Amino acid sequence: MQNKITQKSPHLGGELKTLRSLNIKKFRTQKGMFILEGYRIIKDSLQSNYDIEKVWMTDIFEQSAAGKFIQMLCEKNNVPTDIIPTKTLNQLSDTRNNQGIIASARMRRPKGELSNQVLVLYKISDPGNLGTLLRTAAWFGIKTVVLSDLSTDAYSPKVVRAAMGAHFYLDILDNPSKDVFQMLRDSGHTIIGGVLDGEPLQQLQKQKLEKWALVLGSEAHGFDEDVLDQFKVKVTITKLGNVDSLNVSIAGGIILYALTQDN
Repeated sequence: MQNKITQKSPHLGGELKTLRSLNIKKFRTQKGMFILEGYRIIKDSLQSNYDIEKVWMTDIFEQSAAGKFIQMLCEKNNVPTDIIPTKTLNQLSDTRNNQGIIASARMRRPKGELSNQVLVLYKISDPGNLGTLLRTAAWFGIKTVVLSDLSTDAYSPKVVRAAMGAHFYLDILDNPSKDVFQMLRDSGHTIIGGVLDGEPLQQLQKQKLEKWALVLGSEAHGFDEDVLDQFKVKVTITKLGNVDSLNVSIAGGIILYALTQDN
C-alpha cells in the first residue's frame, strides 16, 4: 500500500480535491474522469480491465474480505490504492451510506465508428432512467449510445450508480449535433423512433434489420418535429391497459429485446 492519507480537517489534499471536483460536470468534462462508488462496481471495473486511476478505501473496508479482494485486483492491474479516514470519504461520497470505497476512472474514449446497433437517447433528463437505459443497452449487447445535448450527464454519480457498470462496455457519444442522424443514414442504419402512434412492435419484429438506431425520448416532452422527421420507422408498444404512457426505460427494454431477438 502507498503512504496513508491522514487529513482530519475538511480541507482535502490536492489529489482528493480533484476527486471531489468530479462530482461537478464541468470538472468531469475538463479532466475526462468520473467517480465510482461501492464494492461491486469497483470490483467489476477492475475485473473488466477498465481504466481506473486510483482506489481509496477506509481502514475498516481495507481489513474486510471485500477490501482484501479489491487490493488483490488493484495489485494485479497496477492500480494504486490509498487509505483515507471515514470522515474524509464521507465528504467525497455522493451517497448517504457509502460502503467505504471510492475510485476515480477515465472516461472511455469512443472508437470513432458506430456499431451496427445504436441507441439514441433524446432529452432523457432523469438520472435513474438514463442509467437504467445504459444498463439495458449493455445487457442486449449494444455497443454505441448517443445522447442529445439536453440529456443528463452520463457520468454523473447517480447515472453511474444506476448503470451498474454499463459504462465499462459502451461507447457513449455525448452532445452530438443533429448531424448524427445524417451520419447514421450514411452508415446504412435504419432510424427507428419509439413513439405513441407508430406501427405495432409486432410488425417491426417481422422485419430483418441488420443495422439500426433506436431513438427514445422524454416521456414528458416527446420529440421535436425536426427529430420526428428523421425517423424511417415509427414503432409503438401496444397498450392493453388504461395508463397514458410507459416509463422510457421500460419501453426501451421491451423494444431492444424485440430488435435484438430479431437479428
